[in-house]
Amino acid sequence: MILFFSFIAAIFSLVSAFWALKKGFAERNQISKILAFSSGIMISVSFLHFLPEGYSQNSSMTSWSFLMAVLVLFSLENFTVMNTCSEFVEDCHMHSLGFFAFAAMTLHSFIDGFNISVGFSFGKAVGFNSLAAVMMHKFADGITLAAILRHAGFSDKKNIFYAALMSFATVVGSALSYRLISSFSYYSPVLLGISAGSFIYISATEIIPHLHREKRFSSPFLFLGGYLFVFLIHFMAEHK
Repeated sequence: MILFFSFIAAIFSLVSAFWALKKGFAERNQISKILAFSSGIMISVSFLHFLPEGYSQNSSMTSWSFLMAVLVLFSLENFTVMNTCSEFVEDCHMHSLGFFAFAAMTLHSFIDGFNISVGFSFGKAVGFNSLAAVMMHKFADGITLAAILRHAGFSDKKNIFYAALMSFATVVGSALSYRLISSFSYYSPVLLGISAGSFIYISATEIIPHLHREKRFSSPFLFLGGYLFVFLIHFMAEHK
């Protein structure tokens, strides 16, 4: 089931890239709405599910893995130009870095798969919340990568090929983390800390700053909607 949902998330990203190339890139307003909702889910699922579950098992392992995840992601973005054109498909001024952007977003996609697998390993409520956050975020990722590669001079055929590689890194990340969870249950607090760290880092450094810069009236309400979505799934799981 976990691999199936990861596959759906990968297809979602690939379809968004294909749609952007064929029908024109989505308006920034629409992408910002998707990301505001996704960011609300990422923050709330981290604090409601990942971190409490990790602390209940081993608070020290959870905290250290959280900090290491943030450090690693910060370092990758600093040295690989992970956000060449940002999540909002802004004007790209570093066209020669198309391959670097592809590599960084593929790693990002791998981490998305990791988070889906970890989520479902700790219950359907956590899993579906993680899946929802990843799917909406990957919709923007597909459009963003397509924009970067088109600006870099890639043909549409090559663009779709690289979008497919980036998208299906999600499935690889999910499969590898599932095996890790199954074989090394002792380290589950580490996995939970990494998931929480990656979700909070992505939300706090990649999405929220741009939402503040855009200053759209709907963003706070959509961000709150992400909270409410997680609360609803959590409530349904508790009272099923």
